[in-house]
Amino acid sequence: MASDGDHHSWPDDELRRRLQSMDDFEFEHLIADLWRRQGWTAEVEQQSSDAGVDIRATKTSPYRKKALIQAKRYSDTNTVGGPDIQQYSALKQQEADTDEAIIVTTGYFTGSAEDRARDLNVKLIDGDDLINLIGEMDAYDIVEEYLGTTPASEDASDSSLKSELQHLSESDREAIESATGQSAEEFLEDEQYRANRAMERAHRKVVLNPHDAAEFGIFSDPDADVEREFESQKVKYAILKDDLHLASDGDLFVEDLNDYIPKAAIAGKPTGRVIGVIRRGVSDKRWLADGGTRVLKAHGFADSVRERALRFLGLERSDTVGVNTERQWRLYTAVVGIIAWGVLWLWFSLIPDTAPAVAGGILLIAWLALPVGMSLDARGTGIRNVSPKTTSILVACSLIPMLAIIPGLVYLYKRERTDWSTTSGSAVDGDNAEGSSTAE
Repeated sequence: MASDGDHHSWPDDELRRRLQSMDDFEFEHLIADLWRRQGWTAEVEQQSSDAGVDIRATKTSPYRKKALIQAKRYSDTNTVGGPDIQQYSALKQQEADTDEAIIVTTGYFTGSAEDRARDLNVKLIDGDDLINLIGEMDAYDIVEEYLGTTPASEDASDSSLKSELQHLSESDREAIESATGQSAEEFLEDEQYRANRAMERAHRKVVLNPHDAAEFGIFSDPDADVEREFESQKVKYAILKDDLHLASDGDLFVEDLNDYIPKAAIAGKPTGRVIGVIRRGVSDKRWLADGGTRVLKAHGFADSVRERALRFLGLERSDTVGVNTERQWRLYTAVVGIIAWGVLWLWFSLIPDTAPAVAGGILLIAWLALPVGMSLDARGTGIRNVSPKTTSILVACSLIPMLAIIPGLVYLYKRERTDWSTTSGSAVDGDNAEGSSTAE
């Protein structure tokens, strides 16, 4: 998770305070990243507890070694005592080939804990040791992936603000003032404040490139050359969408990536809010988990099925030109007729000796609803103007008992596949449709 950009050292007190305020899950991942930086292979245990193993670390060079690590994100007043050492040391005996047990805390160990650790060969790393370890490895880039910018870089926010403003033309500034009621400077200051607050609420950060972000509709204009125009357009992107923020370090990010990408597709399958930091120069699909492509395809298929169902039922018609969507009862009447014929088919197949009165009632509904609904819907939507002969044949065939379900389904299929742009100006309200055709 190392950052590719510059990083700055942190004051020890500030770093300790920020580490102590981290989410437990994130703290475990930070410790795992620190061990990876030292050449270990480290895996975070998904179902850990205070009495269990948080991280398993192994390495093969210069010789094979396995360590069990427990990460305790404690305050200065919450110390680790002797019984904790005893309890954790026992786990080393239960796992084969374990060479070392390590306890890492942001707090301190009691004297009895240190004595017990020496007796039981448990390695202790307290808050001071952890901060020294980060400094010795120059691992502030890892820290910044979890904690955000350093106080030193926050002091440079004014220069970052000026840098972003340099990309704005006079027309861009006027557009900002018109859209927000603020000057460009005021807007960016408020935006960076909102960005910092959103970043603090995040449980996880993943890095996207602009091309990946555009694929998921994060940007308002999917046809724009986002990769090329990204740096000069960042301020505009932050204005156009409420969930896009521009941080004080110049990073553009989406506040909750889960609104666009299912968690199962993100590396690590994170819990809680995931922030998608958008940067140029990042490799494609860096954030993608193993099997994430399959998850995205499944979600895409489910979305397309839902969209087609809504479009079929007339609940969503954004891509249909000239269609009268205010009187969908015509379509529903035809659908009721088709369903009624289907019920009759099943009824007579499964219960041949059915009550004549009930069957007759359903038959009457089906026989009237389907042709009437098809006829009114064809006139109200303008289908009869696109395919008049075919529509007339289908309506006539819908009067044939029991076989009517076939032309009914064919009509719905043709209705779904109709090129509605050819009906523009012909799809009229049922109350004046006849008058319009007569006038022509």
